[in-house]
Amino acid sequence: MASPAPQKKPASSQFIMIIGFILVFIVLFNQDIRAKIGAATGYVFDPVIGFEGQYPVLTIFLCGAIMVFFSSLLRHIFTDWKKTARVQATMQTFQKEFREAKLSNNTYKLKKLTEMQPEIMKLQTGMSSGQMKPTIITMLVVIPIFTWLWSGFIGNPEVVSYPYFDTPWAFHASFFKSTVFPNWVLIYMTLSIPLSQVLQRAFKMVSWSAWWTRIKEKRFKRPSTI
Repeated sequence: MASPAPQKKPASSQFIMIIGFILVFIVLFNQDIRAKIGAATGYVFDPVIGFEGQYPVLTIFLCGAIMVFFSSLLRHIFTDWKKTARVQATMQTFQKEFREAKLSNNTYKLKKLTEMQPEIMKLQTGMSSGQMKPTIITMLVVIPIFTWLWSGFIGNPEVVSYPYFDTPWAFHASFFKSTVFPNWVLIYMTLSIPLSQVLQRAFKMVSWSAWWTRIKEKRFKRPSTI
C-alpha cells in the first residue's frame, strides 16, 4: 500500500501570503514603481478601453468589470463553496450550543464544548486562509488597473481634458472631489459592487449545480489501481 503524500505545511503558504502583501505595499507606496506600472498598463488599456478620454465613466465601468470578473473567478476557483457552507453551519451550531450552555450554566456541556473549541478554531482559520489566497493574485491585477486609472488616465490632463461628469443631483461634478473617497473611486464602487454580487451568486449557483458536480467528478476521477 502506497504511503499517503505528505501534506504541505500551512506555515509555508502563510509565508508566501506575507511576502505577497509586502510586495503589494512596496508598489503602493513607491511612486516610481507605480508610474512604471501605470505606463505599462496604459499600452494595453489606452487603445482598448481608453476611448481617447471621451467617455471616462464608461472606462471606469469597464475597468471595474474586468477587476470584478477576475476577482470573482479567482474566488470561485479557490473556494469550495460547499465546504465553506458546512464550516459556517458548524460554527453557527457550535456558537448557539455554547451560548445555551453558558446561559443554563451547564458545566458538563461547557467543558465538552471548550474541548471542541480548538478544532472549531482550526476550521475557521483554514477557511480564512483559503479566502486570502486569491486576494494576493487579485491585487496583481487590481493595482496596475487602479494605477493606470489614477496616474495615466483620469489624472492625466492630456487624456481626460474635461475631468467632470454630470449626475441627476449635480452638474459638472469633479472626478477628484472627495467625500469619503474621490468621486472617481465612488463611481467605480457604485458600478462594480452590484456586478460583483451578481457574478458571485452566478458562480455559486454553478458550483452547487449537479451539472458542475458531474463535470468535476468526470474530470478528476482517477482510475482504480490494483
